[in-house]
Amino acid sequence: MRKDLRGLYDRLDTMSRDQMAEAFRSVLEAYSETLARTDTLESVQTEMSVQYQKMKEELSSAQKENEFLKQENLRLTEQLSLRKRDLFGSSSEKSDAVLEKALSGEEDEDPLQDEELPEKIPAGQGILARLQEKKSPRGKKRPGKREEDLSSLPHRTEFLLDIDGLNEQYGEGNWSIVHWTEYRTIESVRPMKYLKSVLVPVVSAGLEYEMVRVPYEGKLLKRSLVSSSLLAEIMYGKAVLALPFYRIEADLLREGVHISRVSMARWCIRFALDLFGPVYDYMCFLLLARGFGQSDETTLQVINDGRGASSVSYMWIHTTSELDEGNRIIVFSYELTRNTQHLRDFYLAHGFSGFLTSDAYVSYGLLEKESDGSIKSCGCFMHARRRFVVALLVMNLRNMSADRIKALPEFEAQRLIDEIYQADEPLKTVGSEERRERREQEVRPAVDKFFSYLHELDENWDPSYSSRFRDAVSYSLNNEKQLRMFLSNPSIPLDNGFAERCIRPYAVGRRNWLFSYSIEGAEALAILYTLAETAEACGAHPYYYYKYLLEEMPKHMDQKSTDRSYLEEMMPWSETYKNYEATQKAETVRFYADSEPVFPPKSPKQNRRPLPGILEPPEAS
Repeated sequence: MRKDLRGLYDRLDTMSRDQMAEAFRSVLEAYSETLARTDTLESVQTEMSVQYQKMKEELSSAQKENEFLKQENLRLTEQLSLRKRDLFGSSSEKSDAVLEKALSGEEDEDPLQDEELPEKIPAGQGILARLQEKKSPRGKKRPGKREEDLSSLPHRTEFLLDIDGLNEQYGEGNWSIVHWTEYRTIESVRPMKYLKSVLVPVVSAGLEYEMVRVPYEGKLLKRSLVSSSLLAEIMYGKAVLALPFYRIEADLLREGVHISRVSMARWCIRFALDLFGPVYDYMCFLLLARGFGQSDETTLQVINDGRGASSVSYMWIHTTSELDEGNRIIVFSYELTRNTQHLRDFYLAHGFSGFLTSDAYVSYGLLEKESDGSIKSCGCFMHARRRFVVALLVMNLRNMSADRIKALPEFEAQRLIDEIYQADEPLKTVGSEERRERREQEVRPAVDKFFSYLHELDENWDPSYSSRFRDAVSYSLNNEKQLRMFLSNPSIPLDNGFAERCIRPYAVGRRNWLFSYSIEGAEALAILYTLAETAEACGAHPYYYYKYLLEEMPKHMDQKSTDRSYLEEMMPWSETYKNYEATQKAETVRFYADSEPVFPPKSPKQNRRPLPGILEPPEAS
């Protein structure tokens, strides 16, 4: 028996009944208190267990939220960095300068200090090959460039000779002209607005002496002062100079011409839709007959289009291929939405068959399926390259060495695309057959090398790659078939840059005039941009082309026959228009400048013997 129990029993034997009852009560009370404490401890333990599970769940949720916030912070930081570069920095097509600034530690935040950089990488030079080269702020002009630039300007020669002043300074007969020193400047004459009055006779003719007014076809609108030259200038300011109507109104008012912006808008809508409509349709017909096209789209806000105020419309652009050897055609088309129906209406409904270069927007792939392969979608290496550039720009390159940057997969992928551009860029100026052969020999190996590198990356994927880089690799691999399509035909361009450059004047104008008020205004705007950009792409002046159509199209609008052969003469590449533009420019020169130089008077008889032939003015330039 345990010693403590034996001691307890001995004590109990010596205790009386009352003492034992008192001890038992004490034991019961202690036991009750112990049970109470045990219940409390169990309750506390249960509560602690519940709180522990709750805290564990909250910790797990906080860890997930923290990971999400880190990713979101990284994404927003990348967006902010890209936004700053979009606003103030070099574009993704100028990656050499971006990387050079990153390595040098310069901030790319001052738009006033950003120098103009070349749009494309020169052939034979990689990205980092020129990082350490020092570039002069201005390149040296090639010999003869100034004379070439000035050759198209009208020339006016003036002689400055103050005989009285020279006689007073040197004495009469004590001086002679040795030679003339020429100083040249480019002068500007503001376009002059004037009121033109044309008097048309009213004659009394015939046996009945009937009063007959000689017909006059020089007015665009009855009871209106608008002329073809004035309306052409308004259209030129709107679609070419990207001026809102209120600025054109203010500029005309400075010249003493009072025309409201509402009248200008109504004139542009009326003549664009009614008079220029057949020319626009004929350009679309010629474009669809080519078989090689490019397409892109951008946004436009129309105030009264029957939808909400924040609804966004779209301006589509369709062009001939950049490598097409025919006349270039650039067509703008307004649509309420960006869905595939516009492509169906423009291409499928008119029987287009051929190759269409664009970005990777899903509607182009859907168009290819619905056409049963008659329309083949071609990819854009510019969009593929842009993604790798963005993936590289969001990284902290300033703390990396040139060797470390070279080792980055983002840089290597971009370098391989640059090799493709360097091989294909010189081929734009050669014939189609030579381009086909050289693409097989020089460009295809570079393309194969690029995609081999991406497939190798895809097989040995590193989890540390950024989301931007993963997106760039996925884009190129998912569109490999479309990106390789340019190798199948020499008339297919490497990228869709031509269409993007053609749509840029519209995007610049949109920043100024912001929106169109009505659907009719948006459609008229599409026609005006179509005529202006097509004319400029064909070497014609948009102002004279507008004026030509305003003068010539009314002569054909009353024809009831279905013959539309006259529309060929309405194109900016027609010989009829070229002769018209040359005549208009010659008349402008005669109006503003003398055809012959102004010769000074001969100097008086001199005592000194002059050099032979020096006194006579030089022949006019």
